[in-house]
Amino acid sequence: LAIHVLESIHDYYRIACSDTSRGATATRKQVLLSVTGKSVREASQVSALAKVIGARMETVRIEARKRLELEERNELIPYMEILSRKSCEGSTIVSEDEKLNVVTFYEQEHVSEV
Repeated sequence: LAIHVLESIHDYYRIACSDTSRGATATRKQVLLSVTGKSVREASQVSALAKVIGARMETVRIEARKRLELEERNELIPYMEILSRKSCEGSTIVSEDEKLNVVTFYEQEHVSEV
């Protein structure tokens, strides 16, 4: 089973490597972050993992260190939560409060009669 799982990760990582977009780069980093857990690090298997999935050794080591730091600070976020849509905030985005104010304005009787 472990061999087949590693082959699947290798194939998925290779697909992500064929895309140079920002999203694909983030996906590759998240894959590496998710597979470099405590058991892999403690067994000194980071370099073997890099070789099996076809990733650069230094990239895997960086993500392994990043995961260790996140675990130590108890800030490791589940993979699916990372993939979920983020709410938009910014100067070009209309906030919920502004939308509510506009709707309230147009619902007033003297405005709707015009």
